Amino acid sequence: MQMQFADVHTEIEAARLLTYNAARLKEQGHHFTKQAAMAKWYSSVIAQKAAGSAIEWAGGVGYTRETGIEKYWRDSKSEFVLSDGVSGAGESRACERN
Repeated sequence: MQMQFADVHTEIEAARLLTYNAARLKEQGHHFTKQAAMAKWYSSVIAQKAAGSAIEWAGGVGYTRETGIEKYWRDSKSEFVLSDGVSGAGESRACERN
């Protein structure tokens, strides 16, 4: 179980660093659209994975509203759909622009 925690934590840190890199490029006046799209997509994917893993780790209680874990999972799903995560459409559009 500790390896699963470490795996999710590593992926969250990678998403954070992708976001920081896009912000740094923007602050320096460079093109940042591709990096921002990658950060947004990867962060959405990792948010879903982390929330889904947390539900699994909590067992049956993870599905109830008492813990609040299920809210993170629902929020991650809605953000993924809003960021064009449906059927990979956002991925191809981000690559076409750059």
